[in-house]
Amino acid sequence: MFTLINLPYAPDALEPVISAQTLSFHHGKHLQAYVDKLNELLPGSGLEELPLEEIVLRASVDTDLPNGRAIFNNAGQVLNHNLYFMQFKTPDQNTPESKLSGDPVVGGDDPSAILGLTSPSFAGQTSPSFAGLTG
Repeated sequence: MFTLINLPYAPDALEPVISAQTLSFHHGKHLQAYVDKLNELLPGSGLEELPLEEIVLRASVDTDLPNGRAIFNNAGQVLNHNLYFMQFKTPDQNTPESKLSGDPVVGGDDPSAILGLTSPSFAGQTSPSFAGLTG
C-alpha cells in the first residue's frame, strides 16, 4: 500500500510563489486521489510489493495486465507528483550556485532563454511532438 509522501517543508514555506492553500489542495487532495486509486487497483495485479518505479515500468509494457493502463496512469502520476513536491527548497535551505538559482522575475533573467527554449531550432523540433501529445 502506498501512502502520501510527507513534505519536507511547512505548507506555507513556499509562499508567495505557491500558497499554503494551493499546496494543501495539490498535495493533500489531488495527489491523495492518485494514491488512493493506485491502492484500489493494485490488489491481484502481482505488482503490490514492487516499488513505484517498477510498477510504472511493468505497467507500461505489460499489455495483458488487468487494469494495466489505469495502474500505469495512477502510478505514473504518484511518481510524477512525488518528484514535483520533493524538488522544492525553502529559502533557508542550501541552493546550488547557478544562473537558475536566482529569482528569474526579480533578477530579470528569462528562464526560457537560460535553458535555450526560445531558439528557433528548439521551437521547430518540439512543436510537432507537442501537437501529437496534446492535440
